[in-house]
Amino acid sequence: MTMAQAGAAGNVLFISHNAADRPFALALQSAIRELIDSDTLIDVRYSTSDEAGPQGGDEWREWIYRQVVEARTALIVVTPHALGKPWLLWEAGACWGAALAQKAARDPAVDTSEDHQADPLGGRLNVSIAFGLAETDCPDPLRGDQIIQGANPERIRQLLQRILQAHDIPSRLLIKAGERMQGVLERYLPKVREAMLQAPSLVNEANVQDWLSRLDMLARSDRLSELGGFQRWMTLAFGRDADAGGVPIDVRLHRRLGELHLGQRQYAQAVEQLTLARWAAPRDIYVLRPLAEAAMKRLLAGREDAGDDASSRQQIESLLAAIAELDDRAFVANPDAAALYGKYLRRVAGDREAAVRVYGAALQANEDSYYLADLLAQTRLELGLKDEALATYRQALAIIERLGENNEWSHATAATAQLALGNLGGARERLAAIAAMEPVPSASTIEAVSQGLRDVAARVGAPPDALDELLGVLRQAS
Repeated sequence: MTMAQAGAAGNVLFISHNAADRPFALALQSAIRELIDSDTLIDVRYSTSDEAGPQGGDEWREWIYRQVVEARTALIVVTPHALGKPWLLWEAGACWGAALAQKAARDPAVDTSEDHQADPLGGRLNVSIAFGLAETDCPDPLRGDQIIQGANPERIRQLLQRILQAHDIPSRLLIKAGERMQGVLERYLPKVREAMLQAPSLVNEANVQDWLSRLDMLARSDRLSELGGFQRWMTLAFGRDADAGGVPIDVRLHRRLGELHLGQRQYAQAVEQLTLARWAAPRDIYVLRPLAEAAMKRLLAGREDAGDDASSRQQIESLLAAIAELDDRAFVANPDAAALYGKYLRRVAGDREAAVRVYGAALQANEDSYYLADLLAQTRLELGLKDEALATYRQALAIIERLGENNEWSHATAATAQLALGNLGGARERLAAIAAMEPVPSASTIEAVSQGLRDVAARVGAPPDALDELLGVLRQAS
């Protein structure tokens, strides 16, 4: 069959739509079939159809081409989701191009008659149907007389009548179709309205920022116990339940959720969200680093959800390797990355000597990092290198004094260093500064500082009553 014959001789009606808009294609198909009480008089085809869609082994583009060429009628479903897909204008343009080519092939002479002006496609019907969009929101090529509102009963009535005429439905069936029309519309309209209400939220800047602001409000209100419910509702809103459960929404949402879960010690949930963030931004080290941290903490916490130790360790190592592959100086130039790698060597691989080398090289490259100095001193204490550890704690104090920083972690590092050096008064002063801070440090921060004091006290043999006194000062913050 030639292109000239295809559109004129066939009874194919092709519905071009985005996969997420399948309910609209189904509603249109049902309305057409109910109207003529037949599944075959008009051969309705669309890509997500179980009956007429592409079968296993079909090449997608070739299948679309066949439908475009063979169709006597093409309906272009236009929705907010479809606007973001390149296929919308591609298929719409292909439908119009095929119609014009078929008309030109049938009548190659230039036609300037009034009949041509009234029917430029030579009997072929191409119509865009908008759902959830005003005509002005549609792309320019789809605007004009050939776009209708899919939830407008009168416009749909007219469209259905035009479809029957375009497909040369016999007069006796047209009469019966007219009798069925009202009932068909009464069943069609609730379907498309329900589909519009069930459509997932668009992943656009406005919606992402809205959900981020809700998440920030949850954190500011100290309601992170509700994080699971928030996450579920967000997943439902963006249609990431069921089969789309592993598809990321936006890197910012998943990264923020992962970091909050990490702070709540919900390591499995943190790994899940940060893994989704990684799918959205595979080369982002600001995603890879907290993901490796969450996976490591999940393993070290001994949770059942960590799974097999060997596979968990392999996951951590692959994440560290991914960071190093992206930036071969990451574990030297960046204090957080160096701290992460050093923790892996200390706590997972059990190689404290290697951790000392990592911390030392990173501290040399980041001379103002009292964080690295603290980690290096702790590791030297663990190795029994007390003199070297105390020298490093003095270095940490000198850095803090030079920087003049006044935050909870500078005070915590200084307090730990003073405790190791036997200056209980200096430690007490730093802890009192933490207790007096506004806003009050979080419970997780207080616990982290307390644990650091306990570890150092045990390593240097600090008197138990001295440790209790220091912890009492810190508890005043809560």
